[in-house]
Amino acid sequence: MNHAKKHSWITKQIIFVFVLFLLFFPLKTQFYNLIYFLFDSIITGGEISKVFTYNYLGFLLGCLEIQELKETLGFKSEIFNSITISFFFLLAIGSWFFLRRRVSKKQNFSYIDWILLAVFSFSLVDSLDFLLNIFNNFSVYITDVTKHFIQIIKNGFILFLAGFFFFKVCGVNIKKQILYIVFPASIISYIIWFFYLGPMILPIVIRQD
Repeated sequence: MNHAKKHSWITKQIIFVFVLFLLFFPLKTQFYNLIYFLFDSIITGGEISKVFTYNYLGFLLGCLEIQELKETLGFKSEIFNSITISFFFLLAIGSWFFLRRRVSKKQNFSYIDWILLAVFSFSLVDSLDFLLNIFNNFSVYITDVTKHFIQIIKNGFILFLAGFFFFKVCGVNIKKQILYIVFPASIISYIIWFFYLGPMILPIVIRQD
């Protein structure tokens, strides 16, 4: 009897949350690849997919490839970049506001709420990575603030929304689940995907010529 009560906190939803964030980085990176592919098909007719290879990082990499796109597509490459960046930002904002509206008056998440949190966290991870880059390359950013101004504002806003949601919106029970389930599962996901499975399944291929 006591043994059953001791483990009663392991519900179907807890398992769902753990599995969802255990798959977080594969889902994030391949969702990004999918969006790049779709917008490429719509905007450039597939020209970007002819130049880039989709990889486990979920980003389009390669100096030669970027230069070739600028020469081949011209203004279309700028449109592609602007639309994809705006899409990810608006998706994060939309998922945050929808999530806040759903959970502000209750102490527990539903399955949809956890999915919304994961979607918002896609951009949150990017913003945390941007913040880390600022710390590591502070002199570069401080000497040319105007060049990175929009990025700083955008990523700062995402970080603000994340902090506000965690400290002001989430109840004690949700905070515990985020700290004890979401965060550890995400760390495991990061290690497994970026150090093991990702490079094996979708390696980075950059042209040298």
